[in-house]
Amino acid sequence: MKNTYGEFYFENEKNYPASVYWDFYDKNPQDAIRKYIGHIFCPLCNLAPLTVANGNKLRYFKVIESDRDKHDLFCSYRHDKANKKETEKFYEDWIALI
Repeated sequence: MKNTYGEFYFENEKNYPASVYWDFYDKNPQDAIRKYIGHIFCPLCNLAPLTVANGNKLRYFKVIESDRDKHDLFCSYRHDKANKKETEKFYEDWIALI
């Protein structure tokens, strides 16, 4: 499962909720793109650049596959989310060790 981001880090400032970008984008798309695109990063490690996915119904931030290794080594967003089957297997294996 791919990671999507509900917030972003804006260069050398702080984390902002995704709604800050989308509210600005809804009012003035060109200004939002100029201000933010290329200047927003992973909210945890502040290193991996975020890309805006803006479809007809879905709007979110993501890191493109080629930029995944730009996350900090210990950033949880560096890895895909586990699906239900993988999570159950993890806990079954963990319980078996106890």
